[in-house]
Amino acid sequence: MADPLKLLHEYAVGRRTMREIKNGNQRYYVFGDAAYRRDVKTNLMVYGRQNEYYTLESLLLLWENREMQHTAYVKDASGKGIQCVTRPDRRELLAYLKGEREQPPQTVDLLAPIPAPIPVSRLIDQNEPEVKKTRYDGEENRQRIQNLLKGTVTEGNKSADVEGVRDLSDKLTADKIAALKNKRKKNMARNTIKSVDDRFGAPMDLDVPDVSEDALDRELKGKERVWRNRTSVMEAASKEFTSILSILHSFKLREEAAQRQKSAVPPPRMAPNDRIRTQPAGYSRYDQEKFNKDQTAGFKIETGLTFQGTSIMSASGAKPMVVESSAPAKALISSADNGNQRHQKRQSRTPIIIIPAAGTSLITMFNVRDILQDMRFITTEERKTTCRRENEVLIQRLKHDGVTVPYRVVENPLKFGDDEWSRVVAVFVQGPAWQFKGWRWGGNPTDIFANVAAFHLMYDDQKMDNNVAKWSVNVLKLSRTKRHLDRAILARFWEALDRYIIKNKPHLRY
Repeated sequence: MADPLKLLHEYAVGRRTMREIKNGNQRYYVFGDAAYRRDVKTNLMVYGRQNEYYTLESLLLLWENREMQHTAYVKDASGKGIQCVTRPDRRELLAYLKGEREQPPQTVDLLAPIPAPIPVSRLIDQNEPEVKKTRYDGEENRQRIQNLLKGTVTEGNKSADVEGVRDLSDKLTADKIAALKNKRKKNMARNTIKSVDDRFGAPMDLDVPDVSEDALDRELKGKERVWRNRTSVMEAASKEFTSILSILHSFKLREEAAQRQKSAVPPPRMAPNDRIRTQPAGYSRYDQEKFNKDQTAGFKIETGLTFQGTSIMSASGAKPMVVESSAPAKALISSADNGNQRHQKRQSRTPIIIIPAAGTSLITMFNVRDILQDMRFITTEERKTTCRRENEVLIQRLKHDGVTVPYRVVENPLKFGDDEWSRVVAVFVQGPAWQFKGWRWGGNPTDIFANVAAFHLMYDDQKMDNNVAKWSVNVLKLSRTKRHLDRAILARFWEALDRYIIKNKPHLRY
């Protein structure tokens, strides 16, 4: 559906004709078969004002007075009570209307609702001559309808009926035929069941003019107002579905917690007797016999004797005695080792994506869910009015096979540990090298890009940064106005990221 600004551009460059018609108290601008009211709003926003748009009448007045100086044009528009175009919007708008540029001005709001055109057939041109208009005699028609309702025929009506009837034979003359017709009408009126109760008095006099169906249809269509059309009915009242995503995220966390509880096995409990047996006893000098009870190891050695009189060489040849540990002690040590391994923290497999923390970047924490999850670019300024900033975002990527994979998006990795740095799979580059200050690998961009996939998001009409041109970075170029190309461009990001994860970090989810 063409918007009024585009139709005005085609009229200005000579591709389309335009005329002005009047219907009642309203004036319309007609472009071919489509008509718009003169005060209809276009999708061109006023410079520096949110949710305020120029009307079609104001843009047409600027085009008609394009040769005038701006001060004279503003004075003329103010005198006529028409909204004037500001000086910042004047140059780009005139260049677009003259055909010097094909792209509309930058202040055009592509998400603004497009007004529905009015078909020209519904409008009655009040500028047509009086000969073409249908004339109605209301008094004569009202009297005729009253006579028909009462079933009476006057002399004038009788003569009118006789004039339209001719003699069929000598006996069946025109007067006799008219009398038979009147008699039949009276019988029909007498046999008709009255639907009006007598308590409400005599029937009301109806003033119904005898008009044609075409004239009545034009009259009804002229009073019609378009409330909703097939385009506006598809527009939702709200464009934010963050509440639904939070509900899905809570469900997923609940399922993961249930799976962890099922997989966790409680450690085996020890019997009370074993616990008492393995408990070490304290040292006591009055209880030496308990420690020296098995000291001879079955060799019948008198421990109370002395080594006095024996040679030092014979004593030095004795081998030290090795005491083997008991079986319950070994079982206790092995169960403790298994318990420590079981209670170790599970390592996460969720990949991490780092984006710039600068507010001038095209991708920020405000619009990262729209870009990477919904595959649709929305500027940060527009998203700031509808959502709040978060420290990190968990996006859900829907793959072609219907599987949803989570990705963690952050902008400050300075507090990352070794486990988190091992899960970093992508980084969006802003341009300056200070973005990587304090990062792993010494903050050197060359070493970082050798271990992490790097991407850069920019407009297609923007000059590339000198550092980005030298680094090994995948560049994604978006259009400022063509939003239908976003999905194809952002799909290249996921394809490159999948190839990198499969080759370098296949243990992560992807």
